[in-house]
Amino acid sequence: VEKLMNLAKEKLDTTVTNLAIAWCAKNKNVSVVILGATKESQIEENLKSLDVAAKLTPDIMKEIDEIVGTKPTLDGNAGRFLESLTNPL
Repeated sequence: VEKLMNLAKEKLDTTVTNLAIAWCAKNKNVSVVILGATKESQIEENLKSLDVAAKLTPDIMKEIDEIVGTKPTLDGNAGRFLESLTNPL
């Protein structure tokens, strides 16, 4: 987590929480990001992740995958990915 915190702060000027949400939004294997909040300020903070997602380059996404070390590998076509769709972020 410390390496992710450093990446978030040094490369993206954000928190690891916003990085995590941004990573989910940017990841082509994630269908939906569900945010939970009990206060308006929490929603406002979480929505900052959209700006962070726009900054996540393929190189930064790769660096995150390397830090976390849990990127799955799929054998063949898993049947759920539509490569013709583009990621708006």
